Amino acid sequence: MNSAPEPNAGAEQELIDLYFKKSIEARWGGRNLKLDVPVDVFSSYQIDVGTMFLLREISSHVRKWPRVLDLGCGYGPVSVYLSANGIADAVDAIDPDAVAVAFAEHNARMNNCSNISAAPGTAYSNVAKSSYDAVVSNVPAKAGHPVHTLMLLGAQRHLKDNGEVWIVVVSPLEESFDAILDKPEVKLSHKASRKGHVVYNFSFSGEPAVPYTPYLREAAAFRWREWSYEMTSFHGLAEFDERSHATDLIFHVLEKLSATNEFANVLVGNCGQGHIPVFLAQHFAGLQHMCVASRNLIALEAAKHNLKTCGFGGDAVFSHTPLLECRGEDFQPDLIVAALREREGYDIHLGKASRALARYPGSPLVLACASAKASRLEKALRASGRRASLKTKRKGFCAFLVSP
Repeated sequence: MNSAPEPNAGAEQELIDLYFKKSIEARWGGRNLKLDVPVDVFSSYQIDVGTMFLLREISSHVRKWPRVLDLGCGYGPVSVYLSANGIADAVDAIDPDAVAVAFAEHNARMNNCSNISAAPGTAYSNVAKSSYDAVVSNVPAKAGHPVHTLMLLGAQRHLKDNGEVWIVVVSPLEESFDAILDKPEVKLSHKASRKGHVVYNFSFSGEPAVPYTPYLREAAAFRWREWSYEMTSFHGLAEFDERSHATDLIFHVLEKLSATNEFANVLVGNCGQGHIPVFLAQHFAGLQHMCVASRNLIALEAAKHNLKTCGFGGDAVFSHTPLLECRGEDFQPDLIVAALREREGYDIHLGKASRALARYPGSPLVLACASAKASRLEKALRASGRRASLKTKRKGFCAFLVSP
């Protein structure tokens, strides 16, 4: 199984245009800064109060760092602040969300912060350097205890001997984080609390033990009609114990399609834990090539793991993008399948579907989303000359086939 090529500049601008929600203006350190914020990311209405608390604490205690790692950068507020205020000479920013990474790069350019480099990564998976002066993070509360442990203690492997960590976390996790940091190799230098959040500053005197596979949860059994299958779930993703209504509805449509059609090349968008890719691998005998696309790197890892476990013998490409496309230019799908993310909203749903149908004009498209959005999507796609069929509904969700 291999990785798809990196996106080009045009594709990234297309992503920015599609996901743009609003602009936030702030005056930091004597500079007027502007951050463009995307739909469906953490703190999409204003800069998070925890982030602001962390930055105030850093400004009060730190003069300058030559190189900083911004872990889970989001759309880039921490990176831009550290760069614009001269606290960091260089910032490497990573995040598992392709939309967040694109906006972090965009906001760095917009604020003339040429010393910021943004890239995709889960925890430290894409961090090659081991010479950072600091690791900073607004730690995601729902990542799970093993991931939290890796984010905190795994920093040691990427810091200089005198390097330090600055993090902020929501107050309900304070006891858990205190326990994680209660290690002989960890030196807690500063801790500050305010309503709702806690900031930690610590360093290391040795290398503490960290989880090897922090995102893995456990294997769970699932059933669809007479078919039973096993999936290994990953922290940070839904459908770890039961499938969503949208996924079940897609199963219904795919089941009908498989009875009368054969597809050799299939593109799956928003793959989640991998239920839909595994269904395709098990029910479409002629399937030879699959492109699995997701904005979330963790979801791509989950789909890759579960496809391998189920014994898929075809070729699989994994594309880190929220768009319904495969970044491999030579991939032409016979079928496109996607359970759309509800929080992205109708405009993005229509934009993604329209782009996919324009890029792959001969490919039928199976979509699932909330019924109200589905009705609007059907109407808009019919107006563009497409035909909707095989519609199935359940508990406020709808799946349907869009044909040329």
